[in-house]
Amino acid sequence: MEPAIQQLDIHSTSEAFEDYLERFEIWSMTKKDMKGDKIVAHFLTFIGQEAYSLLKTLAYPDKPISLPYTTLKELLLNHVKCTSFECRERAKFHKMIRQDNQKVKDFILELQRQAAKCNFDDQLHVQLRDRLIAGINIPGLEKELLRMPNCSFQDARTACINYEAVNELDIQSMKISNTLLSRHDELQSQGRSNLRSFNRDCYSRGNMKGGLTRNCKANNKVSETGLSILGLKNLKRLKVELSLLVSTENSDALLKDLIAVCAKCSGGMKIQPIKLQVQGDPVFLKRRIIPYGLREAVHKSLNDLCAKGIIEPVQSSAWGTPIVTPLKSDGKTPRICGDYRLTLNSRLLKQTCTTMEAEDILNRLHGSKVFSKVDLKDAYLQIPLDQSSSILTTINTPFGLFKYNFLPFGLSCSPAIFQEVMNKIVSDIEGVEVYQDDLIVHGADKVVHDQRLIALLRRLIEKNITVNPNKCSFSVSSFECLGYLVDGNGFRPDMKRLAPLTNAPSPKNITELRSLVGALQYYSRFIPNFSCRANCLFNILTSNLFKWGEEQESCLRSLLKFLQSDAVL
Repeated sequence: MEPAIQQLDIHSTSEAFEDYLERFEIWSMTKKDMKGDKIVAHFLTFIGQEAYSLLKTLAYPDKPISLPYTTLKELLLNHVKCTSFECRERAKFHKMIRQDNQKVKDFILELQRQAAKCNFDDQLHVQLRDRLIAGINIPGLEKELLRMPNCSFQDARTACINYEAVNELDIQSMKISNTLLSRHDELQSQGRSNLRSFNRDCYSRGNMKGGLTRNCKANNKVSETGLSILGLKNLKRLKVELSLLVSTENSDALLKDLIAVCAKCSGGMKIQPIKLQVQGDPVFLKRRIIPYGLREAVHKSLNDLCAKGIIEPVQSSAWGTPIVTPLKSDGKTPRICGDYRLTLNSRLLKQTCTTMEAEDILNRLHGSKVFSKVDLKDAYLQIPLDQSSSILTTINTPFGLFKYNFLPFGLSCSPAIFQEVMNKIVSDIEGVEVYQDDLIVHGADKVVHDQRLIALLRRLIEKNITVNPNKCSFSVSSFECLGYLVDGNGFRPDMKRLAPLTNAPSPKNITELRSLVGALQYYSRFIPNFSCRANCLFNILTSNLFKWGEEQESCLRSLLKFLQSDAVL
């Protein structure tokens, strides 16, 4: 007789173990006199040889048959259950995103199952609502959910399920329509094959024999008002010019909605995780002492990063990097950074990436009148890391070891990786330039600019990339870029950036002079014959002997004065 339930898989998760035990207990309730030794005998028979061997080891020196069922159950559960970190379960929850082929109901069920492990308490429904909106992965539906006032989790759940049901009806309708269309074409084909031929001339395509003019294929046109047979992609392949009529009001409203959705994205980019290439032995350095005045703030920042899924606690690691905690611009919040100069950076293989020079970007902006600058929030921390690479980034803090699940700041390869990833994401969108963590959108007029910005925001939503609206500027006629002020007339030095240079005191050593000359060289394109004009300054740098006199002072002041002249500004 075959067992009533399958054998126990000892390699499964703790949840699977609990489910198996519950099913066995339910089965035993259906049997009479299933108590004491009898229930133990059945249990040991059902679990299989592999699970019995494990249980025999756990029960040693006792034999499993001599122990009550409750003890056997406790032994198994204690074996498979590991210490559960609340922040780890929350990190998994906040990274959940619906897959393209996944049903909405299935995704909501997974959300609820994971939320049960997160101990959200009275914030449960708020967290479920926010994660459902951010992870539903249907841009049109996200916009509708964000527009709903006082939206609860139940409201969002109902809206998502209804949206999916309506779309399924549309797909079925489309299939029926396509069937009717194919039948219509078939009937037309049969009709043409049965046409009578007459020995008459047809002048539709010249003097041709063999049929009435009304039956000529040149006149066989079907006039219908249905959908276009060719889609937008095919029209683009055929290089058909499309004239789009865009309403400014509708465009602004759509942009506002898209920006709001981009700001809500979380969980990291939807791209292939990055794998770091290292050579050499692991390095583990002891943690550094944090000032007591910052300990509480640093602890809070670590907890916030855990809750967002950016970092995750680990019990041990062959790699360990101490942290530095510079304050953010608000002067209160510490930024958690690993000092990878001493550990990982020297062992990382160099990343190659085609980066655009500042002059290349500025030249590509030529001819544009309307601009937007899109700032990506915590840019590097949105790029997922491969599991094998994640452990390499382990940081050693006074509060334990944590590994990064996303690309951290401080790695020597982070800028190149980020540039390469963003280039691939936006390379096919015209009028979008990538420079560090900023995306620059430009167009000859507002209509063209808005079309490009909408395309970019939709791509960012598709890839689940988070935008920081507070640091963005949209649809402006001029903006600051790379130390220059850019507008429809070109680019020129930004006076705000130029003021510290023009007001700088005379240098007192070689180091100060080198800094001044380097800054002047950055704007040298605006100074005719710069090399000749600054020759006496270059002579000091090449001789490495600092000697400052009236000639050098006059040379420096003339160069600074020229940068402030009307010819430049």
